[in-house]
Amino acid sequence: MVETVRAFVAAELQRDVMDELGRVVSTLAGAGVRGLRVVRPEGAHLTLKFLGSVPEGEVGAVGRAVSAAAGRWGPLKLTVGGFGAYPGEHSPRVLWVGVSGPEALFGLRADIEESLVSFGVQRDRRAWSPHITLARIRDGVGRLDRRRCWETLARLEPVFRRTMVSDVSLISSELAPGGAVYRTLGTFAMGRTASESAI
Repeated sequence: MVETVRAFVAAELQRDVMDELGRVVSTLAGAGVRGLRVVRPEGAHLTLKFLGSVPEGEVGAVGRAVSAAAGRWGPLKLTVGGFGAYPGEHSPRVLWVGVSGPEALFGLRADIEESLVSFGVQRDRRAWSPHITLARIRDGVGRLDRRRCWETLARLEPVFRRTMVSDVSLISSELAPGGAVYRTLGTFAMGRTASESAI
């Protein structure tokens, strides 16, 4: 049987942004809202492309493809701010903070997605909406409690941080009872042809 890793490509966040998101997540965790499972602050990231299961033998080639795509784009200035919920505020399943930036952010993401098609990674059918997940609401939680989860987030002081993204990472995600465990497989500089780490 072929061994695989569950992987995605993401932009890592600067420390001040991580600290601010940590404040939000800690407040959510302490609110005691039923069914709310927060993301560990150190695991917060801007997902650019979810790959699914990647054969271990292809991880190096996938990393090189991501590195080449990232190398075509220079560092990007982004703004993190504005809370939201999927699929909506009345009965949310995911709580998030938005990310906005130049069109180049969407170009970077499109290049990464295109570079992975040859590895069997499917193009997304829905338009990409940049965001950072803060919390998920467990299955079985009723509509009223889901609404309370959103109201708890909406009452918090808004996040507003400008940040620079200068590299992207290939990250593995191992599902565990306490939440996903992430491991960085490689980090690749934007605007350069060579990766910053061997993979």
